[in-house]
Amino acid sequence: DAPVGVELPVGVVADPDEVARRAAAELRGIWADLGLSAESQEARMRGISEAVVGACLGELRAHEGMRAQLQREHDSIAAMLEGRGCSAPFEAPSRVASPTFGVRPLHWRTAELRSAAKRQLDDKLEQLRVDLKDLFGLPQRLDDPEAFSSHLRVLTTSALGVLPGHPPDAAVPTALDFELLGIDRGGADGGS
Repeated sequence: DAPVGVELPVGVVADPDEVARRAAAELRGIWADLGLSAESQEARMRGISEAVVGACLGELRAHEGMRAQLQREHDSIAAMLEGRGCSAPFEAPSRVASPTFGVRPLHWRTAELRSAAKRQLDDKLEQLRVDLKDLFGLPQRLDDPEAFSSHLRVLTTSALGVLPGHPPDAAVPTALDFELLGIDRGGADGGS
């Protein structure tokens, strides 16, 4: 047992109740040695208790708000995934257990949901790339800048009148189309 004034080694967590009990006992002994009256000791202990309660309430207020914000993010991502027919990457929180922590904490579950949403976005983006390349008649992989230039010329010249009721340039691929396709305008394929 380390004395109250001694710092604990890194990674060692002290039980706050034990620390408070031991500190109060030591303080009472010191105060008695100094000749403080019982009333004065109680007044000082009450002041310390009020300060501790105030510090704890401040921590609670700050962290409850942060937890509420994280819970809203968690719920929003979970609803989005559910609305798209994706299953959550884990069971209901009451059944999400870890041998070390018991129920997995909210930050862990939210990180898992973020990862699942990112994977879904990446999958949808890849499918969009495939569909756009098919729509524009491009091969799925453009390794040759010359082939890219050739396809681009064909797309821009044949786009006229392709979509009835739309302006002639409506079917011409835009910079966003190329970005989604994973193609930079210089002709290099972004790996799709």
